Parts: sequence; C-alpha cells; structure tokens
Amino acid sequence: MSHSALRALLGESIDYAGLYPPASLDEPTAVSMFARLIGGGAGWIGARLVWPATRLSALGALAKGDAPVVEPPRTEGAWAVSAVTPPIAQWDDFTASLAAVESFNDRHASPGEPAMRVDCLEVKAANAAEIERAIEVLPECFTYWELPVDRDVRGLLIAIADEGFGAKIRTGGVTAAAHPTIEQVSAFIEACTRGRVPFKATAGLHRALRHAVPAIGCTQHGFMNVIVGSCMMHAGVIDRSGLVRLLADERPGAFAVDAQGILWDGHRLTAAQAAAARAQLMHSFGSCSYDEPLEDLLAMGLVSKEECA
Repeated sequence: MSHSALRALLGESIDYAGLYPPASLDEPTAVSMFARLIGGGAGWIGARLVWPATRLSALGALAKGDAPVVEPPRTEGAWAVSAVTPPIAQWDDFTASLAAVESFNDRHASPGEPAMRVDCLEVKAANAAEIERAIEVLPECFTYWELPVDRDVRGLLIAIADEGFGAKIRTGGVTAAAHPTIEQVSAFIEACTRGRVPFKATAGLHRALRHAVPAIGCTQHGFMNVIVGSCMMHAGVIDRSGLVRLLADERPGAFAVDAQGILWDGHRLTAAQAAAARAQLMHSFGSCSYDEPLEDLLAMGLVSKEECA
C-alpha cells in the first residue's frame, strides 16, 4: 500500500478521457475502460469520465451493466461525468449542449437508470466577454474554463474567481505546437495560485515524468511534475523559479514518497499540504489512458501492483 501522502497527492486525480487522442477509443470501449478503472484496485486514482456534451444521449445505454443503478434514497458509487462543451463561439451548439446536460442529469436521477451525473463542465473561452455571456446560461455545474496559454490570463482568472469557477490548461496535443512551454505552464500555475483559482490540466499527461516524444517532435510534460509543482507552490515550498526547475525535471528518481510526505530536490510536501492543494488549486488531470500513469507509478516504486489492478 502506498503512503498516505501519495494518496493525498493523487487520489481521484485522473479524469479519464479515453475518447480523445491519442487513444481515440470508440464509445463502448471507453465506457468499459472507465468501469474497469473505477471498479478495480486502481479506483482510488480515478475521478470522472470525460465525455462530449453533444454525445451524452448515448452514454446512458452504453453504461448499463457497468454503472450502478439509481436506488433512492441513496445510490452508492454513482459515476461523475465531466462534459466538454463546444466552444462558446459556436453559440447555438454550445447552448444546445447545456440543454443536453440538464436532460442527462434529470434522466439519470430516476430510479432504475444508470447512476451518473454531470457535475463539471469544460468550456473553451477566448476572452472575458465570452465568459460573461456563457455564465448567464450555465446549468448548476462547476465549470472549468479552458484559457489560452499564449497570453497573460490574469484578467480572465479574475472573472472566473469572482464566479467561483475553475480554469483549465491544455498541456499537450497531437502536434508539437500544441504543447505549451515550461515558462507558459509555470506562469499559468503561478497565476492560478495567486488568484486562488482551482484548475485542471489536460492532454499529454499520461506519463509521470517529463519526457521526449520523437514521434511528435517535442518533450511532453509529466503529470507528477505538474501536480507536485502545483502543490508545492500552493504550500509555499517553492517559488516560480523552483517551479520551472521542477517542471523541467526528467530524472527517474526525481520524486520520492515516505511517511512524512513527498520529496523533490530537498523540498518536502506533507500529506496535509498535498490534500489542501488538491482541494484548493490542482483538482485533476485529463488522460486518455490510466494504464500508463499507473505503470509509471509502479515502475517508480510509488504504488503496489494491487493498487494498479
């Protein structure tokens, strides 16, 4: 069994996005894989199923037999879903997807239906005006606003913070150009920390450590780099320069965990600090695989085989 500090750091951290590249699984396979994650020994690391809001109508039928059934007054183990909407710029499609979310939640609160609920939205926003327009029509779901990383996002974060929402950073993609630099990622994390805006990260984070990917022609960020760096900055353990160094660290033995916490380069993050940072700053990361993250954690000696089953 892994140390409590690792559970505090990574518990319910993976939003499973098997439908999305590079995995690009078909819908039935993605649902089956999520059911396997949530129901197995690795369930401790799973959080939500990421699903396009425009395709929610198919999810109920696909989940029958895998998701628990609604049994009032209380259903155990209901699936949490994070719905990805069309961009706000596609207004008609965007608003139609919000209606689909409300319909989905109404249906899957009924006895006998697969127990699932969209409790988060992921919305791409280009500017404050789009955010202000969208806020007027949002259902009651916590919303992560995907912000551009190639510009100063502090003004957008103020608009988000005022409404109690979160931010989203895209940390990769299928091309080299889709991967933000270490400076861009560190600037985003620092801005969220200072602005007290929680965030999630997505894309290119299926490996624990920063690593080169010759097939794409770039170096991808590691989820341990991003999560540990965010949590250490939130706790005041490192500053911006330390965060830059941590995000760049590719050493296999860069991170260690013991009964007192998580260690990196002489810095320590306690379990309590990790739990606070996860609750208040770094909520989760999207990954199209959960096998690869767990394989890396196992190879690093941070988890047991039973925790990866």
